[in-house]
Amino acid sequence: TFMSNTKETGNYGEIQASNYLVKKGYTIIARNYYGKHGEIDIIAVTPDNTTLVFVEVKTRKSKLFGYAAESIDKKKIQSIIRTAENFMFENPSEHQIRFDVIEVYYKIINNDELILDEINHIKNAFYDISNYI
Repeated sequence: TFMSNTKETGNYGEIQASNYLVKKGYTIIARNYYGKHGEIDIIAVTPDNTTLVFVEVKTRKSKLFGYAAESIDKKKIQSIIRTAENFMFENPSEHQIRFDVIEVYYKIINNDELILDEINHIKNAFYDISNYI
């Protein structure tokens, strides 16, 4: 079934998160950006065009085992920050930078079809990045 594949589930979450951001007026610049330190799920620009947002998407079936964002550990945050630095080096910009997490929660219907249950957009998720550098 669809659910047995975590990559498919993650991809579903990234599509839902991208759609959510576009509806909110963000411009998606990249999806699945790979740098030598890791990957960033979504890179977008805020509706007012002032801020470049690096988004980590976490997709979960429920909050039973805690919120999706809680699964992001210090090592993952360091990887995201280094990958963002990589992107900025390759694509110099005057934009401010922000790190967000989007939690995508879904339900399964008809045994294998995913439907969106809830999206939780956590802006400035890694508030003080100096802790991670």
